Amino acid sequence: MTSLAGCYTDSAGLDPPLNQLYFPTNLVVSPGGKALYVTNSDFDLQYNGGTVQLLDLESLRSAAITLQDALDKRERGGGTAECVSLKLGPNAQSILNPGPCSPLDLVPFVKKSATIGAFASAAVLTHDPASQKARLFVSVRGDPSVTYFDVADDRNPDAVASAPGCSEANPAFCLVCGQDDRARCSPGHRVGEDATESIRGLILPVEPMGIAATEDGTALVTVHQTEQTASLVANYWGELSGADTRKEAKPYLEYYLGGLPYGPNDVVALPEPRFLSAWDTAAPPPYTKPLYEPGFLATYRAAAELSILRYHSDEGASPRRPFLSRSGGVRINVSSLGDDSRGAAVDATERKACEAGCAESDVECLLFCATSVPLRLYVANRAPPALIIGEITTILAEEEDPASGFAKVTSAFEDVILTGAVPLTFGASRVAVGHVIDEAGERRVRIFAVAFDSRLIFVYDPVASRVESVIRTGRGPHAIAFDTGGEGDGAYSFLYVGHFTDSYIGVVDLDMRRLQTFGSMFLTVGKPVPPRESK
Repeated sequence: MTSLAGCYTDSAGLDPPLNQLYFPTNLVVSPGGKALYVTNSDFDLQYNGGTVQLLDLESLRSAAITLQDALDKRERGGGTAECVSLKLGPNAQSILNPGPCSPLDLVPFVKKSATIGAFASAAVLTHDPASQKARLFVSVRGDPSVTYFDVADDRNPDAVASAPGCSEANPAFCLVCGQDDRARCSPGHRVGEDATESIRGLILPVEPMGIAATEDGTALVTVHQTEQTASLVANYWGELSGADTRKEAKPYLEYYLGGLPYGPNDVVALPEPRFLSAWDTAAPPPYTKPLYEPGFLATYRAAAELSILRYHSDEGASPRRPFLSRSGGVRINVSSLGDDSRGAAVDATERKACEAGCAESDVECLLFCATSVPLRLYVANRAPPALIIGEITTILAEEEDPASGFAKVTSAFEDVILTGAVPLTFGASRVAVGHVIDEAGERRVRIFAVAFDSRLIFVYDPVASRVESVIRTGRGPHAIAFDTGGEGDGAYSFLYVGHFTDSYIGVVDLDMRRLQTFGSMFLTVGKPVPPRESK
């Protein structure tokens, strides 16, 4: 794969098809449920680049619910006449591609596309907390770059904000990267290629893999698989400081941190404790706001450990020169080897539930939640195949205040403890936090661990501490995303599975009330196409 990346060029060759999936690597659902973003990697270099597609998620969801309703009404053991509800026939390849019906055509759902470099590896969607702005970032190994898109902000589904430079009649379908007449993203949207744009004169190292962003979207970290390095991209939503000669409000490569263990593979942002924002609303604040540097957790393919990286914003400097540091980590000692970690996910559900019970400016209540309710950590590991489970606790540094005689918090940071491992099958690759709908119509948290080689997705119940079910997929499941919404009788939850090997999306029902379809892939979107070497 590394040698292939070195052969990539976007200057010649066939343009990739913009309305077809081709080795999909990432699926991202917009928060308002309007769009499903898909990245395609052009893994076999048949074309001169990969693509990013914007799918009409509302229409796709409607089609899924139509088929779901039809299948739900049939008697157990019935035929496939229900496929007619979407004008589909029976599935003639149910062993390779599970589901009762033939594939649903992808083309009507593709509303916008753009061409990027080959080998898109990861994607993250960010939002400006101060205004209606959103950007999609994709780490691209073929350039290498972090390619970004200005997209619609649909956090308020009833008032979707368009993106700068977007002329779409429906603002939800904005996907802007300075495309030329061949739909290829402009160099100005490929962060890390031009050293003159970096305040330190940097270019992005090769092989960017995982990518993650802070909650406010101002800092992104991508790790580099062959370089023992993590890069920092600062995303400026508004005007830069007066001393900064770069005037355009856009993302810039600012720093990279070397000396990491071998084989960095994925990175996930650590949710920030809410007590920090209480200092901004408390009147007056109890004392000086504690120091906190946002954290990221990195995994490695060739080291049995996890690392915590810290983002330092360099606020107060002119111009700012933000940077990263490695502040700690933990050795993976809950399985025999532990030296091949892939995807990671953090579940903040319990802590957020605790924080929701506190008043906005109740510092003491929020401090209690941060220190008493840990975050849950899950890592997909291949040595041996297992779901590594851990806790992330928030540690407070305190000192006595002579004036009051009480201790005051001066800083906060996270610590990682691994608590166990759940066996998986061969090929553990990604893990994500999602929701199922239970028999009462309520949302319940589940952890979804993807086993690429085994064609399985394991569903882990964190409350019962057990694997609840196993979902059979097609060949090469890789990217997953969740579409959960509604309340009561109208609640729904779908899992979208991007199949890397045969280039299509499978839809899995996560509603326990749907006896005929729950826990199964009941809809195929896009015609499955085997890799060329297997034809």
